[in-house]
Amino acid sequence: MNAENYETNSPERSEGGAGFTFVQPQAQSALIRLGFPVKVLGEPLRSHDSRRWQHAPHLSVSLAYLRDIFEYLHRRRIRFYRLAGQLAPYLTHPSLPAFHHQIDECADDLAATGDLIRQFGLRVTLHPGYYIQLSAPDEGSVQRARVELQAATALFDAMGLDQDAVIVVHVGGVYGDAHAARARFVARFLALPEQVRCRLALEHDDRRFSFEDALWIHRRTGIPIVLDALHLRCFNPGRRALAEALAAALDTWPPNQ
Repeated sequence: MNAENYETNSPERSEGGAGFTFVQPQAQSALIRLGFPVKVLGEPLRSHDSRRWQHAPHLSVSLAYLRDIFEYLHRRRIRFYRLAGQLAPYLTHPSLPAFHHQIDECADDLAATGDLIRQFGLRVTLHPGYYIQLSAPDEGSVQRARVELQAATALFDAMGLDQDAVIVVHVGGVYGDAHAARARFVARFLALPEQVRCRLALEHDDRRFSFEDALWIHRRTGIPIVLDALHLRCFNPGRRALAEALAAALDTWPPNQ
C-alpha cells in the first residue's frame, strides 16, 4: 500500500521540520510513493476529455492526455496518480448508448497505456463520484453503482493492471440509519463479482461514516481501507491519533499491496 502520513509535532519515528514530521509506519518496508489526484498544476495538461456529449468526447482523447501526464510524472519522479473519474465520458449513461463501447473501441490504446504505466513504475487509482451508493435502500441506485464499478474494473483490466490499481469508494448515504446503511454496504459488496471486489478499497468520510465504521466493514468483507487524514480530523468519534489510524489502515491491506 502507498501512504502519505503527516502529523504535527509527533515524537515518534519522525523526521522533518517546520512543525510537521513524516511518520514512518512501524514494520512497513514497502515502497511509499507520493503523488496527487487528477489535476496537474505544474503544466497546462488536461486530465480527460471534458467536452459535452454533443461534441462526441471519447476515451481515446483522454488516453492521449494521460500519456502527456505520465511523461510529466516520469520527468519529476512522481510515482502515484489518481485518474480522473470521467476518463471515459458518458461510458455508462443509460440514454447515450453510442458511448457504451469505448473500452472495446480503445483496446489497443488501453493496452499501450498499461504498458506505459508499468514502464514508468506508476501506481494509478480511480475514485468514482459520490453517486456510487452501495448503501442505498433502493435497488435502482445500487444497480447504477454496480454498473459504474464494473465499468471502472473493465477499464483497469483492459490496461492489464494488477490489483495495485484500486477503485476507491465511500460507504454512501446514511438514509436515516447509519448502522443499517453500512450493513447494506457489506451485503452489496459481497454480492459483487470477484473481479470487481478485488479492485475496491474503502475510504471513510468527513461526516457520515467514520474510520471506525470503515474498520467495521473491513472486518466483515476484507475490503482494504484508505486513510484520509483530513476526514479523520473532521470526523473521528473513535478519537484515534493519526499514526494509530495509519497503522490500522495499513493492516487491512495485503502485504504485496
